[in-house]
Amino acid sequence: MGKLSSSTSGSSDSAIAKLAWFARWHALAQERCTQEHAVYKLQDRLAVLTMLPMEMKEANSQQKEDSHQLIQAASNIETDLGQDAQSLQQGIAAAHEAICRDKTGPDLTAPSKAAATRAEEIAQLLQTASRALEGLEEETCQFGNVLHLMDMRLSHCHDQLLADVVWRLEAQSKAAESGRLQKLHADRMQRLKQELAVYKERLKQHEAEAAARAAEQEQDLAIQEAESSKQRQKRIAFRETRRQQHLQQLNARYMKDKEAALQLEQRLFKLADKVASQHQARADFERLCHPTQAMLKPAMERRQIFAPMHGFSTQEIVKDQRFRAMEAIRQHGIAMTPYACQTLLSAKPSSASRPDNFTSPGGLQL
Repeated sequence: MGKLSSSTSGSSDSAIAKLAWFARWHALAQERCTQEHAVYKLQDRLAVLTMLPMEMKEANSQQKEDSHQLIQAASNIETDLGQDAQSLQQGIAAAHEAICRDKTGPDLTAPSKAAATRAEEIAQLLQTASRALEGLEEETCQFGNVLHLMDMRLSHCHDQLLADVVWRLEAQSKAAESGRLQKLHADRMQRLKQELAVYKERLKQHEAEAAARAAEQEQDLAIQEAESSKQRQKRIAFRETRRQQHLQQLNARYMKDKEAALQLEQRLFKLADKVASQHQARADFERLCHPTQAMLKPAMERRQIFAPMHGFSTQEIVKDQRFRAMEAIRQHGIAMTPYACQTLLSAKPSSASRPDNFTSPGGLQL
């Protein structure tokens, strides 16, 4: 009875341990589901990456092969985990059946040897389950490491592919920009060539028009020069005719005046001959210098024509410094001032060389 009770308590403890292992297995199963979900996400990312252009596929074929190898390894690990989980489920089911049999109550009539054998089988099953769980944990860790490595590699591949795509897009944009610039440059050069051709054509037209205008101007100038030459010759001839006529008139007038002068001279000579024969008068030059009675009468009455000079003539008065000083003082309006009186007193009077320098030789003859 003691052995049976001990075996019963041991079986209940083993059942509790099995339930704990079952909970642990459930957690591992959930972790495996999470890892499978991560694998699916990686597969989706690979599918997105495989949707890139064919050029990117050809450039990154080696990276895709590595990704497929990683996916294959993940699938193998998943298969192994499924097999281990299945075996663990079978062991746990067997343990559960044993626990159920233990719960129904022990068979008192059965021999103790069978109970001991069952307990040993349960212990072996528990050991096998524990080893399976440990292997499952190790494989789960390895699978997690592999998934992490796959994630890192895929991230690196994704970054490289993204960088390559960006570089290719930049190169394409640069090439497109360069092509656009080249096209713009070519269009601009073509437009400039067309404008240059139009400008040359217009320049030729302007040169031709300028040459035609110059020829017309030269022709007009030649015609104007010919007309002006004709008019000039007419004017010269007319002026020469007028000059000759004027010279003829002057010559005629000169000859007429000369003839009139000769006639007058002849007439005067004839008149002088007639007068000289009638009056025999003696020439008296001194009497001619004396004043006549008509000239002396006003002088005697008014005493103004020949006033006494007191020994000085007008020329000598003008030469006198006092006379000049007085005229200057009057012009400047400073007469009757002390300065004017002092100036007149300091002026030197003119002196005659002889007392009778300014007297008439015979005086006045009345």
